[in-house]
Amino acid sequence: MKGLLARKLGMTQLFNPDGTMSAVTVLEAGPCRVLGLRTAEKDGYSAVRIAFQPAKEGQLNGPELGEFKKANLDPHRHIVEIRNYDGVEQGQELKAEIFAAGELVDVTSTSKGKGFQGLIKRHKFSRGPESHGSMNVRQPGAIGSRRRRRQRVARLAASNSAR
Repeated sequence: MKGLLARKLGMTQLFNPDGTMSAVTVLEAGPCRVLGLRTAEKDGYSAVRIAFQPAKEGQLNGPELGEFKKANLDPHRHIVEIRNYDGVEQGQELKAEIFAAGELVDVTSTSKGKGFQGLIKRHKFSRGPESHGSMNVRQPGAIGSRRRRRQRVARLAASNSAR
């Protein structure tokens, strides 16, 4: 199993030979450094610890700095463990060249997050009217009754006929 850490730079578009356009995500893949190896004898599993994106020493805490000093590497911002990674040594630099051209890869990412959002953005609710003194512009308003509409109409019709 191969793996690498990357950072999204943006989006662009490429034209295929048949003239259609494809959206493409541009990534800065590597260079990553092998921070350490986990072995089955010592740790109970085999894995590789990979560091990405150099950082200043003041941005890391003491235990993280100690790990980089023990490995004789400059501090990095991100550290990830990838299991069953073969053929690497501690301190080795990994670049995008570990993948062949046209090879399919699985990409896992973390969204940038949008914080605590209201109902319009979070659940695609519609907004209220903005004119005539309405104070209910981005508030949820009524989002549905507890009863079904048909039951309510049937009960109202039955009560009106009983009068």
